[in-house]
Amino acid sequence: MLLLQKSPASTHVMHLYDIFVMKDVDILVLEYPHHGMTLFENVQRNRGSLTEYAVKHIIRQLVVALQHCMHHGIFHNTHMKNILIYPNSLQVKLMDFRGALILPETRADEPILNAAVRKHAEWAVTDDIRILLNALVPRISPWF
Repeated sequence: MLLLQKSPASTHVMHLYDIFVMKDVDILVLEYPHHGMTLFENVQRNRGSLTEYAVKHIIRQLVVALQHCMHHGIFHNTHMKNILIYPNSLQVKLMDFRGALILPETRADEPILNAAVRKHAEWAVTDDIRILLNALVPRISPWF
């Protein structure tokens, strides 16, 4: 998460304020999500009926957030339970980076390996967005 706090920081990723590294546990101090809920909770609350505008707004912000993460070498494992949404504004923030793939600094002597790992991670992120879109708009075909 420290990589994501480098300038310019994204408004679509939970802000990390501090880290305490202890012998048995690491403690992260993150921003407090006032009035926020997971996207999963929001969809359940609305009985799965989100407007086209809401879905477009959510996906657009999600793509911006994921591009920010990928730019910093972090590939977020995206699903409805690790996306925070503020229902009144429909603002989206990524949270819970436990399942994220963090690419190490690229080495000049392994460009093909680095490209292969990055390409696989990009495909996984793209598939996560497809699955999420299919969950938000269940009437569309999963093979678009």
